[in-house]
Amino acid sequence: MQFNQDPIARGLANGNPEDGVWGLVVVALNPFPEVAREPYEAFARQINDIDKNNAVYVYPFSALHCTVATITAFHPTVGYLSSGAVNENNKEEVIQKRNDLMHASRVIFDRVMEPLKTETKHDTYKYTFGKPTISPNAGIMFLDESADEITLVRKRLAVEFGIAEGSTMAPELQECDYPTDNYIQPNIKHTSFLRYVGDPDAEFEANFKRLADKHWHDVTWTCDQAMTFTLANELVPYMHISDVHRLHRRQFGT
Repeated sequence: MQFNQDPIARGLANGNPEDGVWGLVVVALNPFPEVAREPYEAFARQINDIDKNNAVYVYPFSALHCTVATITAFHPTVGYLSSGAVNENNKEEVIQKRNDLMHASRVIFDRVMEPLKTETKHDTYKYTFGKPTISPNAGIMFLDESADEITLVRKRLAVEFGIAEGSTMAPELQECDYPTDNYIQPNIKHTSFLRYVGDPDAEFEANFKRLADKHWHDVTWTCDQAMTFTLANELVPYMHISDVHRLHRRQFGT
């Protein structure tokens, strides 16, 4: 496998995250359930042990999350109103537009969550994070959820952002001149947990697979409370943010 190095993750690994980034995302399971902390952190230590070239950055437990949708990406050259869009002449204008988009997104976030109180209500909710796997860009764990909460929220958001068939972008977004092509909705349910900051050794892929096969046990938990969703201001890449950046939080079905 050819691994792709991530300079943004390299900054995080060195304790020097890229400055000035700005993104807006809807995430689930952030903070991550405590039941997963011990097995995850044990597995992370084992990954570091097999990483002979110090080429892998493993997320801290606090940064784990499941991305529901990206309203605008933090990447400085991709996201609408990102750091790459800012210069000395337009700084105040960009900040105002960011504030307008955050306000519109909070209104939409509440509107998306509210109907779910009556549409879906369960006595128990079951979640499972399966065996970690790696790709050329990242390491991920897939999520299985019994109530399909993320699917329902994504469907609602797709209507509000005008990407669902027959839908029109919400008036609040039209007032912000929001470009729909900035909206990204994953088609899988997962958490990323690993990025490449160098070239892994030749045995890393095989060693990782053996490690996952032998030492990882699926993390499953059942609870009587539904999943929590968060609208977050991604001022540090890959959700390495503090609680103050979490703009709004709602529990599914409440």
